[in-house]
Amino acid sequence: MIRTLIVVHVSFYREGLEHLLAQIPDTRVVAATSRTDEAERLARREQPDVVLLDIEADHALDVVKRLRAVEPRPRIVALAVSETPESIVQWAESGVAAFVPREASVEELIRVIRGAVRDELYCSPRVAATLAQRLALLASSPGCAKPSVEALSAREQEVLALIAEGLSNKAIAARLQIAAATAKNHVHNILDKLQLRTRVQVASLVQRKLWILWFIAWAIAALDTEWSVREILSCLPCASPLPDCRPCANASCAMPSSAGPA
Repeated sequence: MIRTLIVVHVSFYREGLEHLLAQIPDTRVVAATSRTDEAERLARREQPDVVLLDIEADHALDVVKRLRAVEPRPRIVALAVSETPESIVQWAESGVAAFVPREASVEELIRVIRGAVRDELYCSPRVAATLAQRLALLASSPGCAKPSVEALSAREQEVLALIAEGLSNKAIAARLQIAAATAKNHVHNILDKLQLRTRVQVASLVQRKLWILWFIAWAIAALDTEWSVREILSCLPCASPLPDCRPCANASCAMPSSAGPA
């Protein structure tokens, strides 16, 4: 059952979505609201699998940021997205899991929701083209010439991911169950190895690499391989080309045993 939270400010639009999803056997609406300031509270209380967010609602980008801090993290599906390059890139970079354009049908909406919980992206050729162009731009940017995250230890890669989520040293220590001083040392080591000066630069570097690897994962999964996007993305900390995937130190790797860690 796909637990769904609806955040839409137009009443008849929100009620229509509730009525529609109530007819879908594998979907359950656990809450619905017109107020974006209630989205985080409802997500923490109801723990939805998917949040349908109207991007035309007030402070929608801020809502995405707050929802991505909720544990367990829900997949955010952006509703009423304009298929312009600027809009697609803006919402993809914010961290949404999927897009539903204004022209989408009910069938497409259901497919996107089901895909989102499987970490699969369904999008139009226009969206795919925009993401591909963005990928090419990021791959050619000076930031991609920075030292590789492969230089980091397994623990430092975990800390790197948490820095990118915006966690403080204290929060990182709590998440990893280590001393605050140890977390601080890891952060300093990461900055030194990556030749960066601030946590903001670290987050920016991770965002660029995630963009590239995320698109590669989506493209590979779209070819009907045996690996799902979830499995492919689980190897993000490795930062190694998929054909060269081999036993590694990534304990969270979900790859088949023949490719993942021993």
